Order: sequence, then C-alpha cells, then structure tokens
Amino acid sequence: MFAELRATKPLLTMDTINQLGRFETQISLDQLSPALRAKVMDDGSGKISHAKLVKTLFLRPLLDSAVGKTLLAMRAAVMNQYDGDSLTLVDREILDQQDPGFKQRLQLNIEDQGKACAAIALGLTEIAIANTQFPPELIRLWKSMDHELCDWAEGNPALEAADVKKARANLGFDLLLTRLMLPLASGDKDQAQLAIPSMFFASVKNALLAGWPKFVDSFIATVTAERTALTNAAAVMKPGTTTTTSASTTSTTAIATASPRTNGGPED
Repeated sequence: MFAELRATKPLLTMDTINQLGRFETQISLDQLSPALRAKVMDDGSGKISHAKLVKTLFLRPLLDSAVGKTLLAMRAAVMNQYDGDSLTLVDREILDQQDPGFKQRLQLNIEDQGKACAAIALGLTEIAIANTQFPPELIRLWKSMDHELCDWAEGNPALEAADVKKARANLGFDLLLTRLMLPLASGDKDQAQLAIPSMFFASVKNALLAGWPKFVDSFIATVTAERTALTNAAAVMKPGTTTTTSASTTSTTAIATASPRTNGGPED
C-alpha cells in the first residue's frame, strides 16, 4: 500500500494522514506472490485495491475468530429480540409514543451488546493488544504496515510525535475496524431504513471508539519494545559495537510517550 502512495506522495503530510484510511490504493497483481495471487480473482484489470485485498485475505480469519463469532451472535440476538428484520426507524418512534421509555430501554440493551463486542476485540479484562481476540495474522499485518508508516514519517521532520501517532491510530482503525469488523456490524445495505441494524452498528462503533486510544497506546508500547529488542539483539551480534537505537525506534518511542489527542479517536 505505502509503496504506491509514496510514489505519488514521497512526503507524509497531515493532509495524507487525515485521509490515510480513505485511499483506494491499487496494487498490481504482478506484485503478489503466486500463492497470494491464487486467492485473488482477476477482474481483467490486472490490479486489486488494497481494501479488497485485505478483505480477501482476512475476512475469513476474522469470521472464525472470537471477535467475528461474538459480533455475529450479538447482532443475531438483538435482531431476533426486536424484530430487527421489519422494525423501521418510523416504527420505533411510534412504539416509543405508545410505550414511553421503549426507545431508551432498547438503546441501553443494544449498547450493552456493542460494548460486549468491543471488549472481545480490544480486551475483555483490560484494553490491551495482548488481550485482543483479533486473528494473530491481522495483528501481524498491522505491525508490518505500522513499521512502514513510521519509516515514511521519518522523511518529514516537520511532523510532530502526535501527528505520527494519529497516522498510526488511523491506519489501525482502518485495517481492523473500517475494512473488516464494522461492515459485519452494519449488515446489508438494504437494511439502512431498519432501526436495529443501524442502532447495533452505532453501538459497536461507539464502544470501539471509546476504547481505541488506550488500545493504540498498548499497541505502540508493544511494537516499540519489540523493535528495541531486535535492535539490541542485532548490536549484540556485532562484536565491538555499542547498542544503538534506530531512527524508527526513536520515533516510535517518542510517539509512545506523546500525549493522547483530545478527541480520543481516529479521523472519521
């Protein structure tokens, strides 16, 4: 993804950071390994968007994980409980007029389901990357792309640590949530006028947004420690050298200690 973006935008700027998750980067199929290309259907263009590639590779692992199973189970439960396949937004308002408090009770119940889904994704006992139930291969992808993003950021000394942290948070939100988890919560497009699917989607998204800053902090601290350990191990392998910290590790260390953004979440 970043190779294509950097070809047209060599300098990582705030404009790019604010739109990082919105770029529909096209990747040539010739760049994929034979094993990976075998999983991708060629539409004749010889290319595939990054978003479609991520979905092709990681949707099934997500569905098989505790995150995917919990999300689908919670969604099915509220749909069944409240006639979700037929209850429209207009119907909900009529019911609330007939039974004052109905909408509030409904909202609180669905919010509880959304929080349960977010807890499985971000950490059940404590929000932390170590406690996530996302597929390990998806977390490895985030780490790999995060490393590339940090390298890209080093090319622009004008970026502050908080700017780069924002980019890293946006990247993770796009990979894990916008591209994969949240579409499962929203359901089909033809359900847009139904009350329960829209309320469930909003509850899951809001719960994820509430925990995301802490989850990102945990992620950054973890990858910083991992990269520092690799740097130190490499130094030990070279007799007569002193242990140093690479520019990318220095950058991530600074970012890990940066103050969190006041709005507490990635750019919408």
